[in-house]
Amino acid sequence: MQEHPEYRKVRRRTRVFGYGALGTGLVGCVLPLLPGLVFVLLGLSVLSVHSRRAHGLLVHLRGKYPQTARSLCSLESWVLEQLHLVTHTRTYLDIPTARGTTLSALLERSHIAGAPVAIVLHGASGTMETATNVRLAEVLRRTGASVLRFDAHDGLGTGQGVYTAFTTTGYRSDLTDVLAWVRTQEWWTGSVRLVGHSIGGTVAALAAVAQPDIVADLVLVNPTINGSTLETLYRERDAAGFEKWKKEGARVVKHPLTGEDHTMGFTFVTDAAQYDLAQLARRITMPVTLLVSTPKGSTVLPEAERVFAETLPGDVRTVPLPGVPHTPESRHDLQVLENALS
Repeated sequence: MQEHPEYRKVRRRTRVFGYGALGTGLVGCVLPLLPGLVFVLLGLSVLSVHSRRAHGLLVHLRGKYPQTARSLCSLESWVLEQLHLVTHTRTYLDIPTARGTTLSALLERSHIAGAPVAIVLHGASGTMETATNVRLAEVLRRTGASVLRFDAHDGLGTGQGVYTAFTTTGYRSDLTDVLAWVRTQEWWTGSVRLVGHSIGGTVAALAAVAQPDIVADLVLVNPTINGSTLETLYRERDAAGFEKWKKEGARVVKHPLTGEDHTMGFTFVTDAAQYDLAQLARRITMPVTLLVSTPKGSTVLPEAERVFAETLPGDVRTVPLPGVPHTPESRHDLQVLENALS
């Protein structure tokens, strides 16, 4: 994925304005002459387009000052657009669903005419704002593509559902609703690239099987190939904890951004067991890029991923991520992921 030259040029302007707003905000926080917090949030908003550290601080402050952050969302988008500080216009959306609710989403629409559209899907214990998703979106923006991220209805993000109800089937329904909405937009180009991590990769692949006419290609990062293997994996990590989860029907999961406790239902495991991408592989005819974590120093893909890749009938590229955990979070692991994509 090559960086678009317009992205590089705009990034320089963004840094100048972003640091200026951030400096003004810090002065305003000390001297009560300016709305310091507003300028700090605005500066971080601008810098967060290109800086992961700024994005992390922005997410933290938005969680701490939700009312100020919410009122600033429309202002930040207007400022970024008017001063030509981005190659993409950021818009926070509520996408309607068939169940009568909405999905919280972030659209980063490219200014480049005819830009392709990419949809990024988070994992079961992630959100559209977690590190892996943010890095994937960043790499895609560099290519000039428009990028859409959304929180699953029953996920850990800002969905209207409850986490105990999160399942692959529900998430699959969410993506169906998102694809239906995207096809009604005036910037629709006729096809999308689906980029998914973990169970998000599974859902992306299922959508490619169901709607091959609109899915141009897939990028799957550590997708769950066979949902029935989740029980084995969870047992290997914590056998006693798994039995307790199965008996009680729920277990505590830490929110990846806030650290708060949330409850995941055991229905996630039982529901996932019905999906096996290896059995559907021959129906995935579009190009696929498969990025898979491998033991440090090894480039040999695990058996399930290897069989899946070998069964795919179309163009497939397998990229090992040596020593990278299932969910890349550290600066080093995220950089390995970025390098693999680039």
